[in-house]
Amino acid sequence: MTTPGARDRAAGQAPATQSGAPRAAASVIDAPAAAVEVAVEVTLEIAAPADRVYALIADLPGMADLSPECARVSWIPPATAAVPGAQFRGVNRHGPFRWVTICTVERAEPGRELVFSVRSHGLPVARWRYRIVETSVGCTVVESTEDLRGLFARLAGPLVSGVSDRAARNAVTMRGTLARLKERAEGSTAADPTAADPTAADPTALA
Repeated sequence: MTTPGARDRAAGQAPATQSGAPRAAASVIDAPAAAVEVAVEVTLEIAAPADRVYALIADLPGMADLSPECARVSWIPPATAAVPGAQFRGVNRHGPFRWVTICTVERAEPGRELVFSVRSHGLPVARWRYRIVETSVGCTVVESTEDLRGLFARLAGPLVSGVSDRAARNAVTMRGTLARLKERAEGSTAADPTAADPTAADPTALA
């Protein structure tokens, strides 16, 4: 995806794979039945600079092209970019099901982290977080989500989205999103001769 004060809740990491495929972990947090939070986390290494990867993530309308479930994202005026407080509308689909959410950017730290919360019909749905950690070959991206729905929304969820196991569905779509992000980021890096040498970039260009 923090402000306001949410912490990572994903439990033990799944073993790293040799193929470089995204790895996921999920856990149910001990809480009252009306407010159980299911956290899902997926991690992937990307051979591209952290700033470049963040720019792709922060382009939320463009990220819809990478998501298996999000069909379209549009900024809600006056918002035009991912800054704290900016809102956007997400149109989602799963098979014949379609639903709309309103999202608010909570944290936007270029090259490091993007967090946004999701609401539907005025009720909290989820919080999404993208964390980026620089590595010797590029960066590691950690995508995570917390289920913030109340009991009624959880019961109604399958009727709205057609998804009976939201945590399992999120793990699948998140792996798909990060795999496509990796392809796009590494492809753009290969096409940009300045990407491997940041000092070769135009010093007047905005990150």
